[in-house]
Amino acid sequence: MENARGKQHFGLFDFIKSFWQLPLAEFCQEWLSYMTNEKIFTPRRVPQGCADAAIHFQKTMEKCFAKLLYKYLLVWIDDILLYAEDIDTYLNKFAEFFELLNEFCLKLSVKKSSLYQTEVKWCGKIIDTNGVRHDPARIESLGALPYPSTAGELQQYIYAKNWMREGLVDYARQVARLQRKLDESLARTRRAKQLDFRSKKAAFDNMKGMLASTVTLSFPDDTATTCLLTDASDVGWAVTVTQVDNFDIKIPIQDKQHRLLEYMSGTFTGSQFNWTVIEKEAFPMANFEISTPSLYEPPAEIERTTDGVLKLNNRILIPAEANEFVQRLFVIAHCGAKGHRGGAAMEEYLRRLFVIEHLQVLVSPFVRPCRLGETIPRPWGETIECSERNGVIHFDYRYMG
Repeated sequence: MENARGKQHFGLFDFIKSFWQLPLAEFCQEWLSYMTNEKIFTPRRVPQGCADAAIHFQKTMEKCFAKLLYKYLLVWIDDILLYAEDIDTYLNKFAEFFELLNEFCLKLSVKKSSLYQTEVKWCGKIIDTNGVRHDPARIESLGALPYPSTAGELQQYIYAKNWMREGLVDYARQVARLQRKLDESLARTRRAKQLDFRSKKAAFDNMKGMLASTVTLSFPDDTATTCLLTDASDVGWAVTVTQVDNFDIKIPIQDKQHRLLEYMSGTFTGSQFNWTVIEKEAFPMANFEISTPSLYEPPAEIERTTDGVLKLNNRILIPAEANEFVQRLFVIAHCGAKGHRGGAAMEEYLRRLFVIEHLQVLVSPFVRPCRLGETIPRPWGETIECSERNGVIHFDYRYMG
């Protein structure tokens, strides 16, 4: 959503019967046919709910709106957000957007679309020129919920709050009490059975009180200084990511004007309780680096070499439309030195040399048909102890069939 930073003009659009607007490949129609007591029904359009249908629709929409994507438009499945800094640019991109709709024969829902707004609710969050915040109506609804009477109701409440956790400080510690109660209930009863919630009413009330302190998340700014603040205790950890304009090292960190980008928190489980203090203090930094690397890395610049090759961070940039070339790279990476690399090994090899958008999503269906690349566990043999050279006869087999 950082692409919408500083934008003042928005348009919100939704497709009507989105998945059905895409034709289903002929060789897939037999696979997705279903039989009833009367006849066999064969779909001609992409059915909603089948495996990878959402990924296929998302990828198709990204190709259709590639001219506007991430510059003036965001798409999430069938929800489209159009934005621009000034009204003239917005009207131009608005016309271009409808030209693309006409070109690809896509139809919008009149009831769910809005041609112009200065503030939009997209994917459950309010977006305007100042930043991203949660929908007040959603916060009010969660605050008005009564105490849960079953484990299913408690589970539903926790999952709803998880959607808002990046803007709630000290969330993990507060929700841990409710999560333990849920785990205990699910371990011995069904979700529909009554739940004894009298001892957890205070924790539930604290969670409701946290909703009032939900913070507006700012858009990342490349010109500001990013601050990573971490802490850990014996039971949990937390990460706060902020940005400061005109950073002055002489001013104490607590006296600076911070803009919150994201807040992360969690609790230690299992063997993590046995970690040393240093390991627990280092965990939030390592976890943040793995989960959200784009927030602290400097903006990457695309370079063009003398022979016309595009490079990003010293890796060759592969255009999104170069599908045939990507498939050739996959064949080479899959072969490798020993042949039939797995998906993880292919990704690691390709990431070291190339920048390919949605690499993991593309590699998975490529590797899946290969039976020789699967890791097949075998039973352990007896332990052989050898104390002298050439004391054990060992054979290496390789079958080329």
